[in-house]
Amino acid sequence: MASVNLEHLAGRRVLSLRGKSVGHIEEIRAERDGDDLVVTEFHVGIFAAFERLSASAIGVAMLDLFGLRHRDCLYRIPWEKLDISDPTRPRLRCTLEQLSHMKAGIDGKGKAWSSNSLRHVMASSVWKIALTVFLCASGVGTVLWYMTGAQPPFSNQDQQFEGPVDVAHGELVFAAGDCASCHATPGQSDRLKLGGGMALASPFGTFRPPNISPDPVDGIGAWTVTDLANALLGGVSPERQHYYPSFPYTSFTSMTAEDVRDLHAYLRTLPKVSGRAPPHDPAILFGIRRSMGIWKMMFFRQGTTSARLDGDPVHDRGAYLVESVSHCAECHSTRNAFGAIKSDTRFAGGIDPQGTGFVPNITQHRLSGWTENDIATMLKTGETPSHGRVGSSMADVVTNTAMLPDSDRQAIARYIKRLPPIATPRP
Repeated sequence: MASVNLEHLAGRRVLSLRGKSVGHIEEIRAERDGDDLVVTEFHVGIFAAFERLSASAIGVAMLDLFGLRHRDCLYRIPWEKLDISDPTRPRLRCTLEQLSHMKAGIDGKGKAWSSNSLRHVMASSVWKIALTVFLCASGVGTVLWYMTGAQPPFSNQDQQFEGPVDVAHGELVFAAGDCASCHATPGQSDRLKLGGGMALASPFGTFRPPNISPDPVDGIGAWTVTDLANALLGGVSPERQHYYPSFPYTSFTSMTAEDVRDLHAYLRTLPKVSGRAPPHDPAILFGIRRSMGIWKMMFFRQGTTSARLDGDPVHDRGAYLVESVSHCAECHSTRNAFGAIKSDTRFAGGIDPQGTGFVPNITQHRLSGWTENDIATMLKTGETPSHGRVGSSMADVVTNTAMLPDSDRQAIARYIKRLPPIATPRP
């Protein structure tokens, strides 16, 4: 039996039946037997894709569903029916009905398949493909729905948030976290009336901080300390919904249990404010809140921190404040297309998240001429070494950092002074 080498066609040519393309040839071997061409291995398109899965359990199941094996692709084709005048595009001089009679496989009664049988098999295969696609999509959808659900990281039985509280320390945590700057009710001067509602514009939509006053209906007066911990450290509400990362839980997630406990105690001492903030108006990308589950899988790791510690207690205290409680990177860093901070330009400044100006670079690329004392002074008075004053949202930040003890401002200054220089990215 003479060998006919067609391997040069594998993986890159197209087989045509009556001029219609049916797929890429993945594997083809044939032998000449008298006046016939016997195709011993012949895989086109989806058949080869399934065969490559055959080593896995799911692949075997799919092959069984469709009844696909090498032997199901064998043909005995009269030589005159094969047109290889153009070896780069072989054609069969036959119809699908004629091809069904050439198939080496026969039915249980020893008869060659008829064209109606072939059509029935093809229709059955299409139905099976559609069913398989539906089942696979349903399975993936179910798994994705489960994986993107908002799961609170802590339960009410978690003991780490129990214990004595220090309200005065909670007030310092509140100031270091700059909570009033976002949650104070707009249009009035009392920074401790935390009715929320200020519009925070961004490329990802307009977000409005909620009411976090002790009001039991419109605020968080009914929250337990565990509820607050789940919000700050996990980005999950008591109703088991994801928070948008406009709420910087991505930084708060490394806060200590003691700070969360004391902050909760302090918030309960503030005045109650009735009324709820208007709803968020997110961009279409984040229109479905559950999609934040996918965002978290990609960009959020609960309990982690970007702080660089070096064993110096002052520096390491500053690392905790800058990277976690004070969440400085949330404003002083650029973000990717999905709104996550770009690690390679962390603290290097960029376009203001609200689109109103430019946030300065606070690495040594820009602050190399500042001393630790210069930074600490700015955090207390707002004055810069060049006798200027900070403005815009940084003025609100200074209002809060001025309430911190000198030791905390010095710690923040030391950590910022030791940030490696990173060039400001171009808009």
